[in-house]
Amino acid sequence: MLGAKLSLTLAPDAKVEAWEPEAIAQMLGLDGVKMDSSGALPARAARLLKTASELGGELATQQSPQHAALFEIAVKSNAIATLYGSHPKLAPNVAAAIEAAAGRAGIEPSLCEPLLKELRRSDSSAEDVRAAVFELHRAMDLALKGRQP
Repeated sequence: MLGAKLSLTLAPDAKVEAWEPEAIAQMLGLDGVKMDSSGALPARAARLLKTASELGGELATQQSPQHAALFEIAVKSNAIATLYGSHPKLAPNVAAAIEAAAGRAGIEPSLCEPLLKELRRSDSSAEDVRAAVFELHRAMDLALKGRQP
């Protein structure tokens, strides 16, 4: 949930305070999260990646490397759902990062395959990428709860 909420800082007219990322981070035993959605998209994206990297390191130490990898998948999949329409050239790098993180998290590769396929296609629409992100989240939720997607 924290990864998803942090990624929303990339959305237009984002109001980070309403999502309470600091409270979620505290529940996980992580240092305070300071996010703001001001400025142009490149500045917001840079802040998101810096904060996510710091939190991922804390998660790896305090929880496990698998938790950190799941957090990375959440941040990057939500970010690409927001950014793909205006920045489709980010897709191959995000696909590679999600695939690597899924391996570190021990996630069944087939769960990520629909999203990876969309990100690697040259003609994917923003709607198709968002749908694949939502499908990944649904499948991972079921898998983490011990049910088949």
